[in-house]
Amino acid sequence: MSRINAYFVLSRPINLFLSAITALITATFFIPFPSWYKVAVALFAVVFLNAGANAVNDLYDEAIDRINRPNRPLPSGKLSPKNVRIFAIITFVLGNLSALFAGWISFIIAAVIATPLMIFYSLYFKRTPFMGNFVIAVILGLAFIFCSATYGDMSRGITPALLAFFYTLIREIIKDLEDMKGDRAGGARTLPLLLGEKKTRIITALLLIFLVVILPFPVHLSFYSTAYLKVVLPFVGLPLLGIAVWLFVPRENFNYGFLSQILKIDMFAGLAAIYAGVHF
Repeated sequence: MSRINAYFVLSRPINLFLSAITALITATFFIPFPSWYKVAVALFAVVFLNAGANAVNDLYDEAIDRINRPNRPLPSGKLSPKNVRIFAIITFVLGNLSALFAGWISFIIAAVIATPLMIFYSLYFKRTPFMGNFVIAVILGLAFIFCSATYGDMSRGITPALLAFFYTLIREIIKDLEDMKGDRAGGARTLPLLLGEKKTRIITALLLIFLVVILPFPVHLSFYSTAYLKVVLPFVGLPLLGIAVWLFVPRENFNYGFLSQILKIDMFAGLAAIYAGVHF
């Protein structure tokens, strides 16, 4: 792995791509379409801030990643802690500078709310039961609020932010189930380690069912057209129900990593559903 490729892996490119798509999709909520200058600064801000958060996360998770993800750039030795620290500082600075060009409200959301949450998440919240999951879900939801504020109407980001919050909350709990071995060795106090694997699976399954139940609400509240339902129910609702059933069925070994990847990919279907609900 070359040094450049190591930084690329460190930033988690799929997450960055999803951040960029979020900025672009949010822009489509506005008629007329926002200026490309606004879209560009929003996109750069969310991508750079996300990259910085991922670097900080790897920095404080090095011991855990040596067990759970030994091929990550830091535990594998491809990058040093100093390399990762400098990368995090640079990307956070670039992200917040981009937010400054996006406007004062956007800058406050990024610099005063999002950036401290990202740092304190890795420092403190990640290793606490449920609070870490809650904080990262808030951060992901804030991306829609930030982009909508940049484009001129923060209220348009509230509905997708709430959906993103619940979706991310569930995925983060599943990732904690996946990382139990390393989290236990690293002294983390996540929900599965506090309540046990079985109870956490049941809680996660119930949250999945709750999310499926509330998926149609944006149409009932006249925020989106019925085109939203035609995409969100088969491509988001059904996979979520399938995962819920999977978690309820007792078995010896659960492939939580596979479930987490399904949820990550399914986020794109959720964004497509929102786009359809706005335009069709």
